[in-house]
Amino acid sequence: PSSSTAENDCSVPVAFSHGVPPLRIHPDTLCSMYRALLACCLVVAVICETTNWDVNFSNNGGCGCGTGCGATPAMSRHTFVLGSEDSYAPYSSTANGMVEGLSIDLLTAAAAAGGCDVDFMGVIWPDCLRDQYPVEPALTSSALAWYTGPALKSGAVNGCTSTGITDARRMVINYSNAYALGPSPSIVVPAGSGTTLTGTNGISSITWVGGTFSSNALLDQFQAGLAAAIGVQTATQGNSDDALAAVTAGTFDAAIIASNAIPTSGWTVLAQTAGTPLAVGVAKGAEGKAALACLNPGIQQILSNGVATNICNQWVAKANGVASLTPNCANPQM
Repeated sequence: PSSSTAENDCSVPVAFSHGVPPLRIHPDTLCSMYRALLACCLVVAVICETTNWDVNFSNNGGCGCGTGCGATPAMSRHTFVLGSEDSYAPYSSTANGMVEGLSIDLLTAAAAAGGCDVDFMGVIWPDCLRDQYPVEPALTSSALAWYTGPALKSGAVNGCTSTGITDARRMVINYSNAYALGPSPSIVVPAGSGTTLTGTNGISSITWVGGTFSSNALLDQFQAGLAAAIGVQTATQGNSDDALAAVTAGTFDAAIIASNAIPTSGWTVLAQTAGTPLAVGVAKGAEGKAALACLNPGIQQILSNGVATNICNQWVAKANGVASLTPNCANPQM
């Protein structure tokens, strides 16, 4: 074109082959075409996102949405569902329809560090484990499976939080690495009863909740020789309230219950031991192993980098001095 044409003609020439004269497209028309193309790309991107198809628009190599050609598939994060006892504060409890607690926060952080996600389902403890001891080591695997609660056995949950580590339970489930210290086992007697740990008025009969304190040999952890000194030692099926009720009824002199289950009045603590290490209990099998493959590295990371301590200290602050709600923030693996 002439110089005058170049100055006044703002259209864009598009050349064709075979001697066809150039087609001139006005900038406004070209802009509209670009907008239409951009809108089309956005629609395709939304479709791909909502259908979980992977598209790398920067290097798609001309491939269609979902073909995988020219794109690197994203690694999916597996989500594990963990059952959490809904009345085990401060470790797990249900408030306003949500499961919350120290175990919830610690395991959420551990899962993130390990590369997976976790959801939590409020359950009653028998849904996770049937703590009816003693478990006989000679039982077949199918007989041992009876001790696994229905939620864990059916796969409704992949594991259960705040599971105290005991030898008897190891025959039924596998454990993650310990991530926190549980409540301290405590020997309690009715206030004003005059019962002492040993001696003239010493304990002659004692009970505990099956599963939380599964071996009378552990009595010597309270005081050397205590196991031999107490004549009647029987596990109570049920919960801490059932154990305390048996003592109140006069069936036993004392009960061993967790420190977070001690009533605020009416009972005297004669002795306590260190809290039981808590872990995630998973069913034996592939899905349980997959959960532990994520959680165990994450647990080790948050224990070593101080994240676990920071989370625990937040729950100490929330307890506001209430002993039964105050967790022990010591390292459970030390």
